[in-house]
Amino acid sequence: MKKLILLCLFSQTLSYAQSHSDFVLYFNGINSYVDLGNEVSDGVRTIEFWFRPIETISSDVVFDSPKTLIARDGTGTDIDEFNFCFPPDSWSGNGGKLRFACTYLDHTSSFEVYSDESYWDKCEWYHVAGVIHPVDGLTLFINGIKQADENSGFSNPIAASDFITTIGCWGDDLNRFSYVVMDEVRFSTNARYSSNFTPPCEYENDSFTRGLFKLDEGMGSIVVDESNFSFQGQNNGTTYFPETLCENSETDIVQNDEINWSVYPNPSTEQKITLHNDNG
Repeated sequence: MKKLILLCLFSQTLSYAQSHSDFVLYFNGINSYVDLGNEVSDGVRTIEFWFRPIETISSDVVFDSPKTLIARDGTGTDIDEFNFCFPPDSWSGNGGKLRFACTYLDHTSSFEVYSDESYWDKCEWYHVAGVIHPVDGLTLFINGIKQADENSGFSNPIAASDFITTIGCWGDDLNRFSYVVMDEVRFSTNARYSSNFTPPCEYENDSFTRGLFKLDEGMGSIVVDESNFSFQGQNNGTTYFPETLCENSETDIVQNDEINWSVYPNPSTEQKITLHNDNG
């Protein structure tokens, strides 16, 4: 019988509100991304989202370039940019840590904060919230916990720009792709969080919401913005998978090492998937 390798078996319960999302969006780390256009991040103070790495990220994993979750890049201008990424250790000695960074009009004025932890399990979902507080400046929350690193040097909301905001790659540069699944992305014009909070599994559209992407379309090239602004996104090579946030989950991911097939990412929660090969 052909050999099956267990790659990921887990069961977890999160103490967040129950979610009813049907799909998550898979980014292949090679060329897939979502283009959200050049208006969704204008005047924004909070960007938040859920993500899960397809491969475990840690300080021991060496990157030759940043792995981007969300970014806007001026294609060489370094003007009014921002990004959430896992940078190479060579950039700052913070290998494995998640970075939230913003720049002003002058590219020499760059500000950044880093997560406390540098280990990200491929079997776990993480909530990320980057906040630009009017007084505290750049702050970062992971799973609702305020990280120790703050940078008061950047306190203005994100400025308007002609450059696009992207999920999964480095803005207009269309490089530095990430190998992750993501869900529930929201842009807000207020500094939503200043202290520890319980991450919402599903975001609400309110008067502060600039862009709201549930990522539940399941198919097609349009990523729907459920805010009042309707900044529809453009899907470029990403794939939808059934998976639900914040519910009990038990999942087998198995791989056949003889014919090299696999199942990624881990399937929907509240179900167990086991693949068998009955050939002799």
